[in-house]
Amino acid sequence: RFAHSQIRFLGFDFDALYYGSKADNRRGETFKEKFWSFGFGVGGGWYNFLRRSNHFVFNLYAGIQYLPMNVSKTKSTDQYKNLEVQRGGWYFYGPGSVVEIKLMFSGLF
Repeated sequence: RFAHSQIRFLGFDFDALYYGSKADNRRGETFKEKFWSFGFGVGGGWYNFLRRSNHFVFNLYAGIQYLPMNVSKTKSTDQYKNLEVQRGGWYFYGPGSVVEIKLMFSGLF
């Protein structure tokens, strides 16, 4: 069993970050975005050698984190006027997800 805390300072480079129309998310444009983000988290887990093995490890970890998406919230274009960044994927299943769950198998040789 173990506890874990972390501080993260990460850089991201999106070739196609989607900004959509507030009235109709199906209309919008993608933009190239680069940004840095600073975040923190805390969690805990359990690890153990697999049965009958001195080399293979099983690890289960769960935690919470805060890692904001530091991009412009809106963009303006001639075709669509005001577009808003679509952040749902970032906070639900992407790098900034609030809940972090890891299931790992690894080897030590």
